[in-house]
Amino acid sequence: MPIHSGGGRVNTKGSHQVLRTGGGDGTGGKGSGGGKQVGELARGNTGNNAVKAMIRANFKQSVHRIHGGGMSRAAVKKVIDQHIDDISYCYEVALISDPSIVGKAVYEWHILLDGSVGDVHILNASIQNQQILGCIKKSIKTWRFPQPHQSQVLVSYPFVFDIVGF
Repeated sequence: MPIHSGGGRVNTKGSHQVLRTGGGDGTGGKGSGGGKQVGELARGNTGNNAVKAMIRANFKQSVHRIHGGGMSRAAVKKVIDQHIDDISYCYEVALISDPSIVGKAVYEWHILLDGSVGDVHILNASIQNQQILGCIKKSIKTWRFPQPHQSQVLVSYPFVFDIVGF
């Protein structure tokens, strides 16, 4: 379901999505990525139902201009929408070790003149899980936006996470 300016719901893929990065069983064998998650699944340390992440944002207040530069809110929203699965993945992986994670994290980042993301900061967060906060920050840093007009653009965006189905 697309995210609307008043908020929206993002269905995550569940544990099988975590497995697709797989390799290894979490016991130190060969393989890369996903091994710890596979090991947790084998031990039954995960939920059984679908996970949903609720994301809300007042997008009218989320995009700011710096020194006359600019980019439309729609252009920023389009890129965020394209990467919402990355955010859901960060949430799902963190839920494996802590299935009670709920809360909000507000991120702020600069879109540079070439469309890449510069500094990424966490403005505030009720979630204290460093795994999810770091994963989201790292993901945002890889996003590519259209080139802004004249100068950098500052974006503030709140991600609100809630568990449904556990």
